[in-house]
Amino acid sequence: MRSDIVPGGIFPDYELPDHTGTLRILSELQGNDPLILTLARGQYCPKPHFLRWSPSHHWTDQKIRVHAFYCVLALLLSSVLHREVWQKGEKLSLSRLLEELGQIRETLVIYPRRKGQHRPSTANCLTRMSPLQRRLFSLLDLPRYAKGVLTQSN
Repeated sequence: MRSDIVPGGIFPDYELPDHTGTLRILSELQGNDPLILTLARGQYCPKPHFLRWSPSHHWTDQKIRVHAFYCVLALLLSSVLHREVWQKGEKLSLSRLLEELGQIRETLVIYPRRKGQHRPSTANCLTRMSPLQRRLFSLLDLPRYAKGVLTQSN
């Protein structure tokens, strides 16, 4: 680690590309707001990992620490998920993987009550999945969490 980068110190004013390739300068993103900067690299990464920063709009040190914890935890979990899918042969970027999985939804269908019924009948269903989403669903063994949920067979 560089000796000029210390907790609570002034961080160098880096310029890095964002997800669209546009160069961003750290000081311009920060403005007058406090900033949490998280630089991380996954344990397994076939391509350079992404660096991301954004201003933190929290008011207390405790909330800033909790926010940083959530960010690091999300990064860790998404990196583990990405590595697992990559090792099983599905060569997707992390952002594409999260986008595809994020489009799989579970829906609760509530049927009108019939005469004499105290509670309406219900059914849990998964939304229609693309072929890629079905492969991911199977690769990650997600059917084990969908017991009793109706799925599309086509």
